[in-house]
Amino acid sequence: MSLRTEATDKELSEAAVDWLGRLPFLGTSEMSMLLRTTENRSKRVLSKLEGLGWCEWVSPASAELKVPRLYVLTAAAQERLTSAQHSVTLPVGRRETLARLARLETAAGINRFIAELATAAAADIEVSLVDARSLPWTASRASSWWPPEVEAYACLRWGPWVAPFCVVWDRADAPPIHRRKRVAAWYSYAQSQSWDIPSILIVCPSPREAEEWAQAVTNSADRRGCPLLSVFLSTTRAALADPMGANWVRVDDPAEAVLCDRLRWVPEETDLTPQEFNLGAGFSQLATAAMPLRNWAAAVGNDPNGVSRAERIAALSLTTDPLHKTMLEWVGHHALLSSSDLSTLMGVREPLAEKLLGGLVKFELAQSIPTPESAGALLARYVLTVGGLRLLAARDGVPTRRYVRYGVLAAPGGGKKSHRLETLVRQFEHTVGTNSFFVRLKRDVDAIGGRLLRWLNASEATRPFIWYGKGHWLRPDGFAEIELDGKVHRIFLEWDRGTIRCVEHLTQKFQRYSEYFALQPETAGRADLLIVTVTPRRESVLWNEVNGVFGGRSPSCVLTTIDSLVDRLGPLATIWRSSDSTRRVSWHDHGGA
Repeated sequence: MSLRTEATDKELSEAAVDWLGRLPFLGTSEMSMLLRTTENRSKRVLSKLEGLGWCEWVSPASAELKVPRLYVLTAAAQERLTSAQHSVTLPVGRRETLARLARLETAAGINRFIAELATAAAADIEVSLVDARSLPWTASRASSWWPPEVEAYACLRWGPWVAPFCVVWDRADAPPIHRRKRVAAWYSYAQSQSWDIPSILIVCPSPREAEEWAQAVTNSADRRGCPLLSVFLSTTRAALADPMGANWVRVDDPAEAVLCDRLRWVPEETDLTPQEFNLGAGFSQLATAAMPLRNWAAAVGNDPNGVSRAERIAALSLTTDPLHKTMLEWVGHHALLSSSDLSTLMGVREPLAEKLLGGLVKFELAQSIPTPESAGALLARYVLTVGGLRLLAARDGVPTRRYVRYGVLAAPGGGKKSHRLETLVRQFEHTVGTNSFFVRLKRDVDAIGGRLLRWLNASEATRPFIWYGKGHWLRPDGFAEIELDGKVHRIFLEWDRGTIRCVEHLTQKFQRYSEYFALQPETAGRADLLIVTVTPRRESVLWNEVNGVFGGRSPSCVLTTIDSLVDRLGPLATIWRSSDSTRRVSWHDHGGA
């Protein structure tokens, strides 16, 4: 899989086509790592292949991808490769190209991981990489020899031993049930193969997703009464920094180990070195009658009639720019934001925010919601459409219905079991009030040199916990982390409009907070509970319930205020009532530090 440093242009070109057939949408940096040559020479090779009709490029419209161009084989080149015997295991063909356009962040992430793996293996004096490829994502199970729900395959050699493994690229917005279903599919496959399957490496966005994967793998084994699968976990940052380093953990052991110590090594029974594609004596000019992907995407974006859903999603992934996608995520995570809200959250001027919203509406990715007469204001507020939901679900590799039903976004089209968007719109004043608090919080934090690190909606902020052996859920209206003066503050928010008259409901809500906080160590990182209500009288009612529930434990983590004070002075002002002060205090100075 490696080249000599004195490789000729012909050898580099043949190897580049080989890698583009294995890893569609490679950047020049990744290609230079795979060819073991300079980036400038890699660019020249790709430019030559482009001139000969073998490859083309697209500009990734994603805030996650900082590269200007990603390269892929042209339709004519892919057709040439489909005659190869082993093409069934390669991600070539129209359907595969569309699938990767929709999941461009995953495709690029996989490619970068394999490029880093190839570089690390080339520097190792004992281990070599003998095979690596992105697997077909649209192939039927009947034609697949690999486990379902994996993205890539690779194989290392160490003397007479080989270690085949599959790679899974996780996305933060994928719902936990999606991870559980993928794991269940692996166990079913393993059982059908008498448990003789490759190891599986999962690259996770953060430790939180790694914990979900580990729990899913162990729970699935416990239910079946079978051994644990050979699944190993790492974070994206660690895996890309050193894929063969001590970054990999077992699902039942938090100790980190190097990749070679984790993988299952088996005797090499056949030569696993991949066959070279038969490209002939040289590169001839290919007939490229097909429209370049970037031009095709622009044409479909302007006139989507007559194209399939997969083509529409793939085209939108290129025609919507990074700011469009960032705004789409804000609208999906926090329904009923206005152009002014989005201007603050994205740090852009309001005219640009309005222009971006206009683009989302034009592409039918977002729509405005009529303001109820009771709300008074005529400001347009926006939510995801089914089209926007499909685009985000495809990006994260999750079936659309599962994405909305079990995920954290609010959008139509979730079926009978998902009414999150309808609830948020029905509770218009509550939803807008909650949004306004966090938007104002970001504005005020930015003004004094701080940062809003995270804002989670009600679904994202929900926390499960165990209290005396019984499971409970903490369900705040939102959660945020902010950084001020080098300190991180965390808050849960309850937006109380005074409409809940049932004392039992309030008691139960505060009881959950009391139990949850009792389980948390009283350290600087513990979150505070901020409650915003409508009148001082209602505030006193809430304090009666808080004090009754928390009992002898002084609820120093709980503060309350009035919505009019938030509107007039902002959430960072001295507007908060606490349990241990007769005057109002500043929340971030009183607690959370």
